[in-house]
Amino acid sequence: MPPRCHPSPSGGVRSAIAPRSTLSGRPPDTKDGDAVTADPEGDAKQATKDEVAVASLIWQEYAYRHDLIWRLLFRSTAGAVLLAIAPFTIGDLTQQRVDSWIKVLPWLAVVLIASSTFLLRLEFTLFMPVVLRYEDLQESVFGVKRRERRPNRPDFFVVAVYLWQATLFVAGCVAAVIALGLELGQ
Repeated sequence: MPPRCHPSPSGGVRSAIAPRSTLSGRPPDTKDGDAVTADPEGDAKQATKDEVAVASLIWQEYAYRHDLIWRLLFRSTAGAVLLAIAPFTIGDLTQQRVDSWIKVLPWLAVVLIASSTFLLRLEFTLFMPVVLRYEDLQESVFGVKRRERRPNRPDFFVVAVYLWQATLFVAGCVAAVIALGLELGQ
């Protein structure tokens, strides 16, 4: 029995064996509590209601944690950039009123990046077990085969986030050192 197909919002047809895109933030389709999945050989099997319910719950946790990491990354980036460029963009009147206190703002950007990196590390410790469990459920419930993860090899998403944070940290340090050399209010 081939997998059931459902119309997608874009007008096309999508199969019930693959979960929706991560952009929608919703769990995979089910019909009457059951989902049809196919293994690599093409044999169809019926997933139980409990398996689909667990997969849906794990999917919601996955989407929540993933979104939380991105929000933290974007917010810390925006805050750090604003703090780092402030000494270079203020007018003469403001420079005279705040004197050299404005030179502290890039250092606050560095502290913000360091603290957000700590928070991201905590969030990744909660996120990675969900990712691994979701990948297991994708294979067992939906028949989606993934490439095996090698032991002790970091996830690409984790590496990309930490590289971004490291780049921001270095840029913040450079901005702070340059800001110390500014002749403000003269």
